[in-house]
Amino acid sequence: QNLPFATIFWIVKADSPLKSMKDLKGKKLGYSRPGSISQTYAFTALRTMGLEPEKDVQLVAAGGAPDQMAAVKGGVIDAGWSVDPLLTQELLKKDIRVLGSSAEIIPAWSESMIATTADYAKANGDVLTAYLRAHEKAMGFIKSSTEKAAEIWGKGQEIDPEIAKVAIKNYPVQKFTS
Repeated sequence: QNLPFATIFWIVKADSPLKSMKDLKGKKLGYSRPGSISQTYAFTALRTMGLEPEKDVQLVAAGGAPDQMAAVKGGVIDAGWSVDPLLTQELLKKDIRVLGSSAEIIPAWSESMIATTADYAKANGDVLTAYLRAHEKAMGFIKSSTEKAAEIWGKGQEIDPEIAKVAIKNYPVQKFTS
C-alpha cells in the first residue's frame, strides 16, 4: 500500500452553519454515484459519527468533484466531497470550507495499494523489482522533499505550482509508504 489513508474532504459553503460531520443530521450529503468510493466513504464516515445513512442524512448522487462543488455552492446539497487540486483552488477563493477529512474520520483505511497476480510475478520478477524500487524511491522523495515533489506534481498536472504546494499540505505525506 502507498496511501494508507483516505484522501477525500467533505466541503460546505463558507457561510454554512454546519461545523462538523455530526451536524449533517437532517441534511443532504453528496457522493458521486452508487457503488463509488465517495459513497463508501460517506457511509463509513456517517456511521463513524453515529449517523445512519438515508435515515439521518439524505445521500444525493451529485456527480464528480466539479459537480459537487457546484451543488454545494448552489445549495442543492448541504455538503459534498472534493479532492485536490480542485479543493485547494476553491478554498483559496474562500467560497467553501472543509467540514471534515476522510483521513481523520476514517483512520483505518488504505486507499491505494500495488497488487499483481502470482503468475505475472513469477514471469516478470525483474520488472516488478525495478518498479517497486522506483516506487519506493518516489515515495521517499515525496516525504523528504515535499515542496519539490509538489512542484513536480503541479507541473505534471498542469496546475499552478503554488496551488500544488498548498494542496500537498492537506495530506499526511509522512504516512506514504512504499
